[in-house]
Amino acid sequence: MKVVFIGHSGYNYPHVRVRCYNFCEAIKKLGMDAEVLSFKDQLAPQRYTEEIMYDLKDISKLYLTLKAIRKLWNKKDHIFYIQKILFHASAPLLLSKLGRNRYIFDCDDWDAKYCSLYKNKFLNKFFFGHSTNTDKFGNIIESDYEIILKDIASKAVACVVSSHALKESLSKFSEKVYYVPTGVDENKFRKKETKKNTKVRFCWLGIVWGDVIFDNIVFLLHCFSQVKRSNKDIELKIVGSGQYMHRVKELINLIYKNDDIEVTEWINPAKIPDFLSSVDVGLLPLIQQENIWINSKSPTKLFEYMAMEIPTVSSRVGEIKHVIEDGVDGFLASDKEEFISKMENLAGNQSLRKEMGVKAREKIEQKYCLTVLGKEIFNILKELKKIKL
Repeated sequence: MKVVFIGHSGYNYPHVRVRCYNFCEAIKKLGMDAEVLSFKDQLAPQRYTEEIMYDLKDISKLYLTLKAIRKLWNKKDHIFYIQKILFHASAPLLLSKLGRNRYIFDCDDWDAKYCSLYKNKFLNKFFFGHSTNTDKFGNIIESDYEIILKDIASKAVACVVSSHALKESLSKFSEKVYYVPTGVDENKFRKKETKKNTKVRFCWLGIVWGDVIFDNIVFLLHCFSQVKRSNKDIELKIVGSGQYMHRVKELINLIYKNDDIEVTEWINPAKIPDFLSSVDVGLLPLIQQENIWINSKSPTKLFEYMAMEIPTVSSRVGEIKHVIEDGVDGFLASDKEEFISKMENLAGNQSLRKEMGVKAREKIEQKYCLTVLGKEIFNILKELKKIKL
């Protein structure tokens, strides 16, 4: 069996880094032939940023799709592992319709509001089987997304999902749905001894791509500011990229410039473990009311914090509730007051930070590390080969 992992984004975006590149390397080590085709890394011009990839005109999307078809044409009978429903899925889906390949659908998010296909509804009809209505970015309406999701999931030989909520949703359309969380490479993300900070360092790490994430940062800044009032020996590092990072900087300069908050716009993924070695507490707020989007998200950054033995304070929502045992390997919080209280608890208790961090690492090694998840993907593929492929 030969497998091609097909992703829209590049290595710098975690869903492709983990669920394409890392899963690919994991099953190759176990003896399976596999490779990655990233539209961003291998097909798009070098000048294309991740933001540009989500704002392409149809002519550019078609150009990349045709390049992908040409590249995939000689891979007849390979299994396509399609990560996400975005325009890039049109190439492997077309080849599947022609009877050349079967595919596995990997879903790590509920992308209904951010599903960028083609702006032209006839192109969507041709590639995805449904004439959709879209906004100016090509994002389709939620009801159309569900129709396309159902069609793609039902025709896949199997679906692999990153959360319990997605497993429940896709099980309505497919008999074979496997839960494999995004997880973390436990060998790359391992605690290193570094010079101790003079202050307890809190951290948020991620991509500030829109209002949803920006609102979480606003919540986080307020919580940190409150904790800072009672504990002067703390600092906050915000590391990320995305179209809304400038708003984060502007807000800090306007309101929180005296609160020991520093913003770093981007860190090479290879350097993230080194940075996290200097972090004492990781933060993961998701303040939005629970819905299918919140519940579907796999908390990639949470796994990275835990692998680095960093205790965390996270919102008590979605998949996070399935990962963290509150008070044992991390803290969960339901509102602002509880978030602040648990941040204060960790800020003032070094032994608790250490104990919780060790427990977090143990859970990663048991359930959420690449070694474990790679074997799960490998075994899924072996099982499918016996049954259908």
